[in-house]
Amino acid sequence: MLEEKLKRLGSLGASGRRHQDQREQLDALCDWIDRHIDQPIGWQELIAQTGWDYQEIQTVFYRYKCTTAMTWIRLRREMRTSAVDVAVQRLFITDPKPERT
Repeated sequence: MLEEKLKRLGSLGASGRRHQDQREQLDALCDWIDRHIDQPIGWQELIAQTGWDYQEIQTVFYRYKCTTAMTWIRLRREMRTSAVDVAVQRLFITDPKPERT
């Protein structure tokens, strides 16, 4: 009985390490995506970066980001575009302050 519990605890530890490794690899992938967001990013690029297959990429993204990989990439592009739009507006739309006399 005790041996069975110890075996289960050992396997939970390995599972926990696997999830930690997945999380770290996903974080690295997301950093890579952010650095290459201006370039086309498809399944081949994601697979090449992680060594995971399509299903594992989908599973890991959904587990940690609660969305699919391609939706996450699209949202990151939209966020970046919005940030650029705001920066451009700040450069070209000025609201001069009245001079104090």
